[in-house]
Amino acid sequence: MQLTMATKSRPKTKFPSSESVSLANREKNDSDNRHTRFPGGVGLQRLSISEKTERSITTLSKREEAVKTISRIPLEVNPPDSTPTRPPPELKTKTTQRAQTPVLQAKSPWDTYKSLRPLQRGGEVTAACTRIDPIKMVAIKKLSPDDFKQFRSCQHKNLLAIIEAYQFEGQIFAITNYTATSLVHIIAIPLQLEELHVSATCQQVFQGMQYLSRFGIAHEKLDSSKVLFSWDGCAKIDSQAHFGNCQSTELALARSVGIIAIEMMQNGISPITEKLVLKDPSRWSPEASNFLDIVSWATLKEIRDHKFLKYVTPTVMIPFVEYARWETVESHYLQIDSNE
Repeated sequence: MQLTMATKSRPKTKFPSSESVSLANREKNDSDNRHTRFPGGVGLQRLSISEKTERSITTLSKREEAVKTISRIPLEVNPPDSTPTRPPPELKTKTTQRAQTPVLQAKSPWDTYKSLRPLQRGGEVTAACTRIDPIKMVAIKKLSPDDFKQFRSCQHKNLLAIIEAYQFEGQIFAITNYTATSLVHIIAIPLQLEELHVSATCQQVFQGMQYLSRFGIAHEKLDSSKVLFSWDGCAKIDSQAHFGNCQSTELALARSVGIIAIEMMQNGISPITEKLVLKDPSRWSPEASNFLDIVSWATLKEIRDHKFLKYVTPTVMIPFVEYARWETVESHYLQIDSNE
């Protein structure tokens, strides 16, 4: 009786043991051996990849077939010695329009232009600008009737040409393009001129003198004060200066070009003899010395092909033009301050 009661009152709670662990392992093995596949599994991914590969292969094969079936355009290749079937295109030549001769307008120039300041350019010359937009700088100079008739038709890039003319109160006012400075001011600045700059300036002066000789005009007293420069370094002969007559280009003397050259080489010192000779020829090339020797007696035609007059772009003079222009402006304001 006591043994039976002890057996019935024994607790039945079971703790984890080796038997329970083996049961868990068996359940895990069963789950690993399952062959059920749900949507989105590895098999479905493999199926999608294979379908995409097949589509790309099909598309590529269709493109290759399309390329193979494109028909080529037949082109005829002419041999080097054959005659072309089509005539060559006609070359259209541009015709340059001749500059119009300025008409003498019977009114005051100061109705159109505003006076700014006097210029040291020989004679009565005034810097001015237009009164209405677009604003443009010009130079205004008084001319005699004879000078106006002589130079009104002279239009060249190396000449200070007349662009407008007014007759007011018995006087003729010539309107020219504004120039930044003159060669005499460039020679006076501290920057050292080299043979390149001398050649560039002389070549432009030669072109302007050659153009004037076609009208039977020769410059009698051309020096550095009569050569002006625009903003882009282009040299322009002051066409309202001292001119004489010449019969043709063959007889026009080239000595004035040599005077310009020797003044640039000797810091403004003019020659004192008929023959143009440098005081220090060692600083310059043999071509420069030979050029001065020839222009002492030669004509414009005889120096036309000289190596010293080889073309040099006018832009090499831009730094000198700017330097001289600011020197002129500063000296002008200093003069105003001293007068006050």
